[in-house]
Amino acid sequence: MKTEELASKIIVQLKDAKDDDAVEALLDASLKELEASKISIRQLEERLEGVSPLDVDSVQWMNLRYTRIYLRKQEELQEA
Repeated sequence: MKTEELASKIIVQLKDAKDDDAVEALLDASLKELEASKISIRQLEERLEGVSPLDVDSVQWMNLRYTRIYLRKQEELQEA
């Protein structure tokens, strides 16, 4: 699967997550898929930055915002 397709698939799933725990569970599974596809966390973050708050509802925006926070933490853990 191409980078854009995989990132888009993950973002759609994240939008539909019910809460922060569901976002984390999805991201943990997705990070493994990203590694297998040789896609970096940074590439997913770049796609997330392209999502406008005008294109999603408030719950979806909160999920995507939490995703960015969680991904930054994961990057910091990988660098340590």
